[in-house]
Amino acid sequence: AAAQLASLVVGVGVSAGGLASAASEAARGVIRKAGFGDYFIHSIGHHLGLETHDANPDEPLAEGAVVTIEPGIYLDGIGGVRIEDQVVITDDGCEVLTGITTDLINTSA
Repeated sequence: AAAQLASLVVGVGVSAGGLASAASEAARGVIRKAGFGDYFIHSIGHHLGLETHDANPDEPLAEGAVVTIEPGIYLDGIGGVRIEDQVVITDDGCEVLTGITTDLINTSA
């Protein structure tokens, strides 16, 4: 599901003039389809800069803004996972600034 979420953000309005709420709903759809809809309990992300958690999900994203895309799932008594990417908003989408894989890596070898 993580790879689906990462590839999903460009096609759902994460571009200049798009709404963060569109990206949030798209991410929620993937998470719901995987059976974890009740466990995505926060917003999709926020701006990076002088103020944090300042993205209004109903205002258009500005070209050049740097925002986070960070879907997460949290299971009571077990734990959770959040995959956070930083992206810069462009006229035709977004450029992912985070340079790390979202592949599951088994470290118990």
